[in-house]
Amino acid sequence: MNGLENLRDIHEPSLIGWWPLAPGWYVVLIAAFIVGAFVGRKIYRRWRQVSLKRYALAHLDELAMQFQASHQAEIIQELSVLLRRLCLAYYSRHQIAGLSGDDWLRFLDRTGSTRAFSQGTGRLLLTAPYQKTLDDSAGELFDTIKLWLKEQQ
Repeated sequence: MNGLENLRDIHEPSLIGWWPLAPGWYVVLIAAFIVGAFVGRKIYRRWRQVSLKRYALAHLDELAMQFQASHQAEIIQELSVLLRRLCLAYYSRHQIAGLSGDDWLRFLDRTGSTRAFSQGTGRLLLTAPYQKTLDDSAGELFDTIKLWLKEQQ
């Protein structure tokens, strides 16, 4: 015999496993995690803002209904509190906390791209608590606040 019977069959190498990953895959996974975290944070912020606007508009409608039948000065005070709470949700505390009077109204004008607070019906936020009766333009304050709310991102 020529020695062929002493030959052994060809042995294929074992399959390459998927673990441990090649270094390039670690880079891809880290980049995907960072992008996913960034997108998730954006989606969460947007969802929070939409739910905050929905809450604010519902509360504003509730206050508008109470405005017709209740003490109007107290309702306007509640509007002012609602605006403060919204601003604290949209902007940093150090921007909002020290504002009062005309500075507060100018801030609302600046953030709402309007002049309705410092030169229009928004002045009622400052003057209404000290008045016994309010004129008919007090109802326009709700529209002004709704417009301001729509301007917020």
